[in-house]
Amino acid sequence: MESETLFIQENLTSYAMFLPPDMDSIKKFRVEFKNSLKQSPFSEQDIYTIQLACDEALTNSITANIKNHCKETIICRWRVEGIKIIIYIVDYGSGIKTEEDTGEGKNGELHSFLQHIVDYQKQNSICLPYSGIERIHKNTGCGLKIIRSLMDTVKIFYHYQGKVSDTTFNSQTDGSILELEYCKK
Repeated sequence: MESETLFIQENLTSYAMFLPPDMDSIKKFRVEFKNSLKQSPFSEQDIYTIQLACDEALTNSITANIKNHCKETIICRWRVEGIKIIIYIVDYGSGIKTEEDTGEGKNGELHSFLQHIVDYQKQNSICLPYSGIERIHKNTGCGLKIIRSLMDTVKIFYHYQGKVSDTTFNSQTDGSILELEYCKK
C-alpha cells in the first residue's frame, strides 16, 4: 500500500504535513503550503521564494530517503511568527552532506561551474518515484546552495534514535532536519 499525504492545521499559524518519499509529494506540499499562507503577511513573491526553497529541500529529502532504501515518511512543519516563517523538514536519508554544496567553479567561471554540474550529474543520477513510477532525476548538487540563496537562515541538524545534533552521528545517522527561516521582504 502506498503512503498517503497528510496535512494538519494545528492553529492559524502552525501546520504539519507528512509526505511519502515520492516527487509527487512536492506538488501536494506546494498546494497546501500556499493555501496555508493566504492569510499571512507574505506577498506572492515571498511565498514563491519560500516554495522554491522548500521544493529543493524536499527533493533533497526524497533523494536521501531513496538512496538510503528508506520509505519513511518525510515530515514538514511550519509556523508563522509575525513576519517570519520557520520551516522544518525531517527525512530519514542518512544526513545531508554539506560538502555537496556546490560553488561557482574554481575561479567563478561559468564554464567551470557548468562542467562541474555535468560531471556531478554523471555520477549522481538516480531514479526517483513520481506518482509511484520511477523516473530518472538528474541531480545538480546545487540544492543546498539554492536554498541558502533564497532563505534568511538555513540550519542543518542530524537525528539518530531520538537524539538531535548539529554534527553527524557518523554512519549511524538516521537522517537530517533542515530548519529554514524567512522574513517578509
